[in-house]
Amino acid sequence: MRCPHCHTELAADASSCSACQALVLENAQPWRLAQQRYDALQARYARNELDNAAFQEAHQTLAVLDAQGRYWLPAKNHDTPFLCHGDSWAPQPVIWASAQANDDPPSGPPPARARAARRSTADPGGNAPRPADQPPPSDTGYGAVVWAPCS
Repeated sequence: MRCPHCHTELAADASSCSACQALVLENAQPWRLAQQRYDALQARYARNELDNAAFQEAHQTLAVLDAQGRYWLPAKNHDTPFLCHGDSWAPQPVIWASAQANDDPPSGPPPARARAARRSTADPGGNAPRPADQPPPSDTGYGAVVWAPCS
């Protein structure tokens, strides 16, 4: 497999690219669903059906927990979703890996802040980290990205 960002050859079991640090992210069902919902959200925003605050609030509900315990948010550029780095969201280049036979998200109880997020009907996985006072980042398609804590 080759890294789509820098074209470095990757080992079959690589978790990241040694040249550009793109992370391998499994393209499993929860992620595909979140990305589809994000694309629909982008379309609604472009049609002025949502203001920026509503867009950001809805975007936050799309967080997905991967098998390594990392939270991700979809972005306009599918190859650079947002990754939670403990106290902030940042764009992170990814290398899409095929989903394994087990397409289910990791099991186990979510953290307390995620249990509150699970109550949202728009949250596909129920694991969205909830920032205290600010919304998550939003790539509005017009170059405006809002940085916010994700813990």
